[in-house]
Amino acid sequence: MPGGTPERAKVLRDIRGELSARVKLLRRQEEEVAQLRKKKEREAERMAFLDESRQRQIQDMRAQAVGGMSSASPRGRSLASPAAAAAAAAPPMSPVQGGAALADRHAWVDPIERSQAAVQRAQAVAARHRTQAAAMAAVAAKQAQAAERTRSLQEIGEAKVAAAQRDLAASQAALKHTSAALDAAQAVLADRNAKLNEARGKLATLMSMTRDLLRLVKPVAQMPDVAPTPEFESSTQGAISEVEARLAALAAKLDL
Repeated sequence: MPGGTPERAKVLRDIRGELSARVKLLRRQEEEVAQLRKKKEREAERMAFLDESRQRQIQDMRAQAVGGMSSASPRGRSLASPAAAAAAAAPPMSPVQGGAALADRHAWVDPIERSQAAVQRAQAVAARHRTQAAAMAAVAAKQAQAAERTRSLQEIGEAKVAAAQRDLAASQAALKHTSAALDAAQAVLADRNAKLNEARGKLATLMSMTRDLLRLVKPVAQMPDVAPTPEFESSTQGAISEVEARLAALAAKLDL
């Protein structure tokens, strides 16, 4: 072989093949690191979404609990006593006083007039009794309506409290599910971080071995008894430069 011995050419070819294999391996490792970084970013976004969802569920649960308890307290249910209502509705007790006056009148008053006065008194008493009975019936009806309304309000309040309790239980179950999902996501993220750290370690080892190989290649290329062809030397030097550039870029990216 012109310009060098066959053994020297074989050594350089082996070195070039080794460098090409190392370049391919570095590329694969870079792709794996990029994929791991993307997965880590997606897991971080998922964790943020789960945390935000859990906070919203906590706020909704608190709002539902406060709303249910406030709506279940009936107000303004005080009723007047039946005796007081009947007393207020009844007309004043003032019977017609006519018997004594009729007795003191002149003796010539006809008995028919006395009978008419007695009838009027009886009619007045009956009217007063009817008025009192109507007032008492109205009070009783109002009391029945108020009692029915009170029962309805109590039933509505109890139904709202039960619904709020069911919503609270459902929110607590959803919160537990979200917490479990968040814990699972954290475990996956921790596994991704471990794999990323392992990949970083492998890359660091590979970079160190490649640098050692480059330190071996440069002295061999400068031996005085070997003179490879310019094309072979140029291609070998290009491969070495490419490996060095990739190593520098990867080291800067991984902070090594």
